[in-house]
Amino acid sequence: MLAHLPVSVVDVIRADTYRGGDLIILESTIARPSSQELANNFCWLKPIVLYSPRKVPSGYFLTDAFLMLDQKLGRKLFRPKAGEDRTYLAGREGVKAKRCIGALRHLWRNTGNAHDSRVQDMKSCLAPSPPRGADEDAMPPAEDAQL
Repeated sequence: MLAHLPVSVVDVIRADTYRGGDLIILESTIARPSSQELANNFCWLKPIVLYSPRKVPSGYFLTDAFLMLDQKLGRKLFRPKAGEDRTYLAGREGVKAKRCIGALRHLWRNTGNAHDSRVQDMKSCLAPSPPRGADEDAMPPAEDAQL
C-alpha cells in the first residue's frame, strides 16, 4: 500500500505537524459511497483494488493492512485520542475501505465509463469474481501487486 501512495501524502503523514484524523472521508456511514467519494479517496482505494481485483477484501484484512501501513510509517498514520487505540482507528478505516470497494464493484458491474478518470482507472483494474465454490488458488494470478 505504501508503494502506491503519492509521495506528497507520505510527506504529510511523516511531518511533525500531522495530527491524524480520518483517512477515508465519507459523507454517510449508512449510504453507499458516491462516485465522487470514491474519486476523493483514490489514493487509499487504488492499492486495495490492485491487490484484490476479483473480490472485496474482508474488513479484518483491511484493518491489518492499515495497521501494517501505520507501522511502516513509524506509527504516525494513526494518532489515537484518549480512549482510542490504533487497532480501533485502523478498524474504522478498514470498514470504510470495504464499503468503498463494494461500491466501486457495484459501479463496475452496473455502469459504463465513469465521469471521473480516477474512478475509471480503478474500475479498469477490476475483474469478475471467482465462481462460488471455485478454488481461488486455481484462478489465474492478478497483476503483480503488493498491498
